[in-house]
Amino acid sequence: MPDFHDRIWHLVSSGKVRVSDHGYDELSQDNLSAREVVEGLAQATLIEEYPDFVKGHCALFLQMDSNGLPVHVVWGIPKD
Repeated sequence: MPDFHDRIWHLVSSGKVRVSDHGYDELSQDNLSAREVVEGLAQATLIEEYPDFVKGHCALFLQMDSNGLPVHVVWGIPKD
């Protein structure tokens, strides 16, 4: 079974990505674009997984923005 990063990467590269309203709010506060975060996934480092999260398996990743600054991003796969 592929690891969680691989599963997320496969979904993202297939265009199967949705950003939550909360996610857009956080991106806006940090002056980041969704595209920038999606593109940063390729070089992301998995920090911690939450396989039993109530909304579905998710994980915290450390990524870099377009300026090379660190960004923490939560990627997840909704239940069902």
